[in-house]
Amino acid sequence: MSDVRSKTAAKSITPSFEYEESPTLQGKIMGILYVFTIIFMTLGFGFYIVVPVLILVSWWAPTLAEHVYRIVLGLFCATVSGILEHLGGMEVVVTTEDGETFEFKESDRILLISNHRTEIDWLLHWNFAMKIGRHDRIMTMLKAPLKNVPLIGWALNILKFPFVQRNWAEDQQSLARIINAYKSRPWGTWLAMFPEGTALYSKTFTESQEFAKSKNRTPLNFVLEPRLKGFTLCIDKFQPDYILDMTMAYPELREGIRPSPLRILRGQFPRAVHFHVRRFTLDEVMAAESTDIWLYDRFTAKEELLSKFYSKSSGTFDKPVAKTLPSSLWTFAKSLFAVATIVAALFYALIFWSYSFTWLVLMISIVYISKFF
Repeated sequence: MSDVRSKTAAKSITPSFEYEESPTLQGKIMGILYVFTIIFMTLGFGFYIVVPVLILVSWWAPTLAEHVYRIVLGLFCATVSGILEHLGGMEVVVTTEDGETFEFKESDRILLISNHRTEIDWLLHWNFAMKIGRHDRIMTMLKAPLKNVPLIGWALNILKFPFVQRNWAEDQQSLARIINAYKSRPWGTWLAMFPEGTALYSKTFTESQEFAKSKNRTPLNFVLEPRLKGFTLCIDKFQPDYILDMTMAYPELREGIRPSPLRILRGQFPRAVHFHVRRFTLDEVMAAESTDIWLYDRFTAKEELLSKFYSKSSGTFDKPVAKTLPSSLWTFAKSLFAVATIVAALFYALIFWSYSFTWLVLMISIVYISKFF
């Protein structure tokens, strides 16, 4: 049994394409439909809502504009993540500590920290958030190159997602500025970040191990060494009411298969995502010897959780399952209906409105230009 466990854990650390099955024709069609859904959804919202609000409202009523953007973000997030869960068959399992609940005030500011195993982690945060009705306010720190992705990246910039260069001199100022903007909102914002700074790959894994050894620390295998400056800045500037410590795991990694954007494009959606979530107050974090030590302790706890998870052939974290969280099916269904309506309206305009293509080109140009501001 111990040999089986060690092989399972080893595969999860170093997944490989050799363990992956070939995509089916049906899967490829599903993946392409998923991507086109996101594209047309972005075009539809931009055509009818985002760009008109950006032009006509944002300059004289910025808070109203942000409220509209929040509604659009909620519909977008619920659809993108809901398709994976409710149409793609992805299981969502949430575990927590005994007696923990996830009830928050509308005005609460939340800092969500998570391990970073694959590029799609940030999309799946919304699957958890949908269950507690907070999917319309998660602003995830994303790498700056994503800002240049046509349509999607440009739109995320308008919605005020924070983009980071991984250059502290530049990121320090830009993060402080956007965090202050979040604090001025009359509703609570959730700021999500990956303290590791990047996903765990063979290259980043090796670099993290070498860094740990240089600090005379035991190297971590299932997470990377966390970067401390960004977390400290978020605590200092954002002053969250709560810090949610999220640990994410994927069962197929036990087989050496890594969920990825490419697999989603081929219709190979994640079979399941497991979240272990703990809630801490700001006072609990500040009571630690330092925020650096508190964060490092959280990542060593993640290491232990993930080591046990990936050493098993099945099952979830060795923690109580949060059984009281409601299903997100109804939230997804309402969002899907709204998205289907606006996409249908987009096609109607393109077919029957004489100036629709002119407006579409102008809209795309405006969204593109906005990425520079």
